[in-house]
Amino acid sequence: MPQNFSNESGKAPDCAPALAAQLRISEYSYNLPEEKIAFYPLERREQSKLLVWENQQIKNSAFTALPQWLNKDDLLVFNRSRVIRARLYFFTNSGAQIEVFCLYPESPEKPEKSVMTWHCMVGRASKWKDEEILCLKNEAGLELSAQKRGRNNELFNIEFSWNRSEFSFYQVLEACGNLPLPPYLNRKPESDDALRYQTVYADEAGSVAAPTAGLHFTPEMLAQLEQKGVELAYLTLHVGAGTFKPVKSENLAGHTMHQEDYLIPLETIEKLATCKGKIVAVGTTTLRSLESALLTFHQTGDLKNTLTGQWAAMNSLNKSEIITGVCYRGMLEKMQSEGLAFIEGSTSLLIAPPYKIKAVQALMTNFHQPESTLLLLVAAAIGENWKEVYQYALEENYRFLSYGDTSLLFL
Repeated sequence: MPQNFSNESGKAPDCAPALAAQLRISEYSYNLPEEKIAFYPLERREQSKLLVWENQQIKNSAFTALPQWLNKDDLLVFNRSRVIRARLYFFTNSGAQIEVFCLYPESPEKPEKSVMTWHCMVGRASKWKDEEILCLKNEAGLELSAQKRGRNNELFNIEFSWNRSEFSFYQVLEACGNLPLPPYLNRKPESDDALRYQTVYADEAGSVAAPTAGLHFTPEMLAQLEQKGVELAYLTLHVGAGTFKPVKSENLAGHTMHQEDYLIPLETIEKLATCKGKIVAVGTTTLRSLESALLTFHQTGDLKNTLTGQWAAMNSLNKSEIITGVCYRGMLEKMQSEGLAFIEGSTSLLIAPPYKIKAVQALMTNFHQPESTLLLLVAAAIGENWKEVYQYALEENYRFLSYGDTSLLFL
């Protein structure tokens, strides 16, 4: 599979519709006390609470009870992207510590020959002289060097080289890097995070943040679901650091969404096209991938190297209605006729009210930060009911954010 990576520049190709100027981010805020944030995972993945929103009612449940909320022939779609150890710490000749946060490679298709250039965020960049080469060495003798090769706005082009040609850059990161925990956890990674900040089914390296709705699943839970007749399918969206980007403008028209790349294999499209039950997106990244592919195919008929703009959802409001099953079957037919093994594209899609989600009938997702684009997505899924759901979760001591509890929201 080709490696796809996030383009953090996030330049949306289309202009903000008038509707976006009317959506004020302050309307999607709530008070999140620090004690409600899960700074560490529970002892076991499956111990999480599960809040279910169904038929306009809130039901308090446990994640271990998930199979009882699903039916035979329902389809769960997961994001199998794997978090890379994207944070590197170097020291300058003068002793200043420099943090290099690897976001995405300059040329994903370029063969790795002990040299690779990545677009990175650099902490304390002013302490790093332009001509200075930074080096680090691990206990096994692996040496990694970094040199600045230009800059594009807030991102630096960093050329990495290493002394073990048999190592890919991902193996170098695994050996020398640090796990990029969410900034709101405000702590350094610990030994447990290496396991717990990955889903059990992750197998495509590339994310700098975990698709956290999947963190609750265990191999045993996946087996239970399959035993019940629930179908499982997978796609890949490499989560970029932009997922944590706050909305700083008063309204949505002033916010630029981050861009991420996704890949949906033929097998998953086959299951979507033939699903007899409900389609459930496990996580906002899964939903963003499916909604982007569906919108773009409906509007253009394209499946290869597509680009879904930030306002594609809002701009579709006054256009022909998307019939989900028809679209998925059309995608499958085109893939089969053209011999495509997967759909691939880039998306800057912003999903927010009053847009109604088309790609799925339910969403599993954790509880998100106030005034975030992820909370806007939840509001698009269940409307103004998000306020009732979040107030209930706070009152019932649900744990919030990446390591927190989860919800199953039926649309």
